[in-house]
Amino acid sequence: MKRDDLIVFYSPKTQRQNGEALQFFTAIGKIIDDAPFQVELSTAFKPFRRKLTFFDCKKWGSPFRSGLFQIDGADFKLISEAMQASIPQ
Repeated sequence: MKRDDLIVFYSPKTQRQNGEALQFFTAIGKIIDDAPFQVELSTAFKPFRRKLTFFDCKKWGSPFRSGLFQIDGADFKLISEAMQASIPQ
């Protein structure tokens, strides 16, 4: 991932641990930094993050799959339109 890439967030559960099933696309944004950075949420969990600008959208979903993976422009357009995202051009 690099600066200006667009990203869609899929949430399989309401919380990372012990969450109920959700299976929705819940956020959409654009990467605004040049490199990932690490944060410490606990001594055992230190994920990497990116700085993003988030766009207004509505939660949308159907079961898809979890994890980070690349999709083509047509799929991104379909998802962002279904989320009614306000993405500046």
